[in-house]
Amino acid sequence: MNHGRRLALQSIAALLLPTGTRAQLAGAEVRFGVVPYLQVRQLVALYQPVADRAAAVLGRPAQVYTTPDFERFIDTARRGDFDLVGVSAHFARILQREEAFLPLARAAAPLASVILVPRDAPTQSLADLRRRRVAVSDPLALHVLMALRHLRDAGLKPGVDVTLVPSGSQGNAITRMSLGEADAAIGSIITIKQLRPELQAATRVLSAAPIALTPLAYMAHPRLKAQGPALREALLSFPAKPEGRRMVEAARHENIVPLTEPELQGLDGAVTEYYRQRALMR
Repeated sequence: MNHGRRLALQSIAALLLPTGTRAQLAGAEVRFGVVPYLQVRQLVALYQPVADRAAAVLGRPAQVYTTPDFERFIDTARRGDFDLVGVSAHFARILQREEAFLPLARAAAPLASVILVPRDAPTQSLADLRRRRVAVSDPLALHVLMALRHLRDAGLKPGVDVTLVPSGSQGNAITRMSLGEADAAIGSIITIKQLRPELQAATRVLSAAPIALTPLAYMAHPRLKAQGPALREALLSFPAKPEGRRMVEAARHENIVPLTEPELQGLDGAVTEYYRQRALMR
């Protein structure tokens, strides 16, 4: 078993431990939770360098963790099971506003959400998706929420006029569409660029939703308040390091920049959209 796969399995296994057991590990390890927008192995490969950067500041080893879906991720973060998180922008606002997490930094690249169809499909407009199936990674992911609002603005009510097909990851959603299991798929431009070339070539953009602030924000649990300034500086200076530049390029961050209070306040609309969608899933 290769190193990346072993780390990925360790991450999932640790999250399945009883809460008391995880608490016992708190002094031994920094737990860096990353939202499950990619397959676990990809997340570990991309973000372990960030975890290592935090470890150097905190003087403890660090490990990347994730959860099977976005709902369990935010619930796990609320319980305090992560020391640091890399989260979608709406989760950043929720954790800051409701759980006192500390904003550290964010990816400089914007989040562009698009609705994709097979390249040779006859679909020409959003109206053509009425009574069709749309594959999504997770209904609570920010790029999905943006696209669902975009569909509503076009007169299509998700779950009524279009059927959502949860698929676990953006790659899975696009693959299901390419196999004919869905008529369209929702993805983000950043993640699409990380897919296999043949999968990219088999799709085209039907419509683009409005741009959002960032694909990923970095936050710290309030128990790390004293270390917050040092962690922020470590993240902001990371792209100047060779390993940091490689990570930024691989994750399509463009750069790592400060995450400000006005930016977080501007995410309240996305938070409202999140709670609306979560209520529909009950």
